[in-house]
Amino acid sequence: MPRMSDGIFQKRKKRFLKNQILLGGSAVILILLLVLLAGVLWHFIRAEQKTESFIRAVQDKKPGEVTMKELAGFGWEEGYCFPPYTSKEEMEKKLGFSSGKLEDNLVNDNVQYIVFTKGKRVVCSFFSNREKKLAFELPAKFTPKSTVYILEGKTGKKLSVQDAAREEETGKKELEKIPELKLQEDDIYSFLQGPKSWRQRLAWSGEWGESFYDGSSFGGFGCGLCCIANLYSTLTKYRCTPLQAYRYAKKKTDYIGGGAIEWGYLRQTLTSLGFDCGVKKKPSSYQEFREDIAASIGTIVLVSSDDSSNFWKDTPGHYVTIFLYEKDTDKVFLADSGEPKRNRRWISLKKVYKSLKTASTWQYLPIVGYSGKKDEWKHKSASGNWIH
Repeated sequence: MPRMSDGIFQKRKKRFLKNQILLGGSAVILILLLVLLAGVLWHFIRAEQKTESFIRAVQDKKPGEVTMKELAGFGWEEGYCFPPYTSKEEMEKKLGFSSGKLEDNLVNDNVQYIVFTKGKRVVCSFFSNREKKLAFELPAKFTPKSTVYILEGKTGKKLSVQDAAREEETGKKELEKIPELKLQEDDIYSFLQGPKSWRQRLAWSGEWGESFYDGSSFGGFGCGLCCIANLYSTLTKYRCTPLQAYRYAKKKTDYIGGGAIEWGYLRQTLTSLGFDCGVKKKPSSYQEFREDIAASIGTIVLVSSDDSSNFWKDTPGHYVTIFLYEKDTDKVFLADSGEPKRNRRWISLKKVYKSLKTASTWQYLPIVGYSGKKDEWKHKSASGNWIH
């Protein structure tokens, strides 16, 4: 048998050692990945345990005053309650640090995102709708020493910043601050959005109708902004045009412009203007819808001819504003920015109900009050080139 030369032996030895090193390195990387995965899983398990212990503590406590430390017994220093339509980026600005453990709260109008932190890390976070019979009404920021109240009602428990007696009294005071509106047709603003109206110089049309903003024609996407301007100019002592509403919504929310404004940004904008409002789904009964409209001082509705063509035709989706519900006739006063012939008309509320766009997540947004103290804009003039 021929003997292996020293050169070949050394090469094979080096190759063997190299393969052993590669195998050993791969094994180390695999072990590190497994350790990292185990750490991530452990974090989620621990975070879930903290959430469950907190919720269980609220459910087990008797109604009354309690500190947040009594409910959240794990290690934390500061807590935050982020309102609906708060992005992860906005949360990180508020917290002062970035975290992969945060999530956007952009889905539901009634859901808060509750976060507990320690130093510059998130130790627990959850959405307030995870338990059906438990509601949260926490302050924007709280600490272990913060006092809260556990309230109990027909639908379950609520963790609130105020006790039941104070809540009832505060509610009465807030209602007293809202003056009774006695609107007439002539008081209502009903802006038009499109180029045809502006070319004909129709009342309520403006230069924005044939202008482009962020690459798109305002006449093609501006109906929601016209609704904001209608409500703000009609229901408050302040004024704005649809274009001014457009710029304000972009500044105040994550709405990027150049397209229809979504329900979340619409509601967020109106709330910052001092309006008490919330988006709603089409009720199964017309009576419930009628009661909502009757109780409101103005409502934005999203209509579509895909659901009913009894009034709106060739309309995939369109925001309009309705005012002045009349019980005797069951009619409302319509401000429709898309069509001058429909604008400023009394129409049957049933037609509105039938036309609500059910393909959308939400269908209408009633305004039930306004507070000047909560108005962050207080815009005094609807200035610009438009027909008054």
